[in-house]
Amino acid sequence: MFETSTDSSCRSLLSVQLSAIMSVRKTEELLANELSCPICLKLFSEPVMLPCGHNYCLACIWEAMMSEKGPHLCPECRQEFPGSKALQRNLKLCNIVDTYRAALEKSSRDQYSFSNHTLMEPIKALEFFCVTDASVLCASCFIEGTHQDHDIQNFESAEADIRCILQSQVKLASNKMKMVETLLQRSLEDEKVFATARNRLVAKSMTLLGSMLQRVNSYKSGLSRELEEEQGGQQESWQAGINHVMKQQAGLKEVHDQVASILEETDTSMFVLRYLGIKDRLKDAIESNVSMPSQRVLDVKRLHAAMETDEFREEMTRLLQALHTLLNPLELTFDPNTVHPNLILSNDLKTVKYSAKRQTYPEHAERFQTTPQVLSSQGFSGGQHRWQVEAEGCQWVLGVCYRSLARVGLPSALESSSGSWCLMWCDNLLRAYSQGRDTPLLRTIALRRLEIHLDYDAGSLTFYSANDGIVHLHTFKAAFTDPVYLAFRMMSCQNKSHITLIS
Repeated sequence: MFETSTDSSCRSLLSVQLSAIMSVRKTEELLANELSCPICLKLFSEPVMLPCGHNYCLACIWEAMMSEKGPHLCPECRQEFPGSKALQRNLKLCNIVDTYRAALEKSSRDQYSFSNHTLMEPIKALEFFCVTDASVLCASCFIEGTHQDHDIQNFESAEADIRCILQSQVKLASNKMKMVETLLQRSLEDEKVFATARNRLVAKSMTLLGSMLQRVNSYKSGLSRELEEEQGGQQESWQAGINHVMKQQAGLKEVHDQVASILEETDTSMFVLRYLGIKDRLKDAIESNVSMPSQRVLDVKRLHAAMETDEFREEMTRLLQALHTLLNPLELTFDPNTVHPNLILSNDLKTVKYSAKRQTYPEHAERFQTTPQVLSSQGFSGGQHRWQVEAEGCQWVLGVCYRSLARVGLPSALESSSGSWCLMWCDNLLRAYSQGRDTPLLRTIALRRLEIHLDYDAGSLTFYSANDGIVHLHTFKAAFTDPVYLAFRMMSCQNKSHITLIS
């Protein structure tokens, strides 16, 4: 910051005033020393002068004389004097001391009177700003107060400095406000995504449960028709069977209603608690087989053919399994039957490490033989899914593919398949491969951690860098026709190279 001529003049004036103040105070200290007795170190009281010219309080020198057993000596110069008859009253010094003492008493009274003074708004415009105390001063307060050793500025300099500080602080506040707005916007977007996912989950669950209920009702109606034809002696036996199926229907209906109610729950904690309350019953409903009415007294073959029992059982099992998968996300692992012999799979099936020595894995039609690749055990034919993977010490190809990917030869390379969508990071260049077509993306340093988002129904596969925050890398758009599996390939590997499923 540049200093103006006014600032310089004010500072010069302040310097002169401070010098004058310090000079006056130094003079006062010297005068007080000269007017003080060398023995008691207080202002002279009835000062007397010895023949050598030194002055003392009468009481002080008399006490000194009484304590001496030999000749009387001056306490300062040690010159001998004859005793009390040599003491001469110093009237001039006495007058000076009395005048000085009176001045001190007046100053003390003035200070005491101002100590109880209530501060008021200044009549004159304030002139100075104390940076040390962050207070404003008039000239008198500055000269006579307790601010002499403080950092003092005139108002012009203070305004410039404060304005600079405020501009810096308002810039920081503005940046922080933008950050808060960004976080708020992101939170709103996350809430929107969550609401969309929740609504989609509710809709899919209702569709599955509705299909189950419709299938049960259809089966019930068909069974009722068949039973009407078998009336007579078998009526009682078949009625028991019908009641049993109706009981199963009621159980499914009750589970349907309870799950529907839970899925409409908006409170997160209540949602989890209510789910835990029905979890076991839902599991029983999913895992229990649909029992059929007693066939001991009926024409079983005819009824079986007429009711298409196997188709009903298969359809119900499929619907229950779909509901179970929807409400219980899969734990992603690597498939041991697909891992290449140069890859070692961890015990938890979540990490593959490169090994220069080929492993003696059992022969399997699903195992990759040409390129060091591995697929996930789980496939995905619907819904939204998200995973994080970590790659260390290797260049890689990561993505999804159909299970039909070749296992031997060039077509088995993940990036070469017509049924794969993946990213390749090689020689610090990131490339996208969509059904065998190559698209260069960007040059980048090692991408150690990636996040993958799959929206099967929307035909979207998105990759993000998760090294330091989440950064979008690429999005594939595709119309998936079969279940897709996560696929990983290691390139230019070392013994410490590994790929891990984080979540």
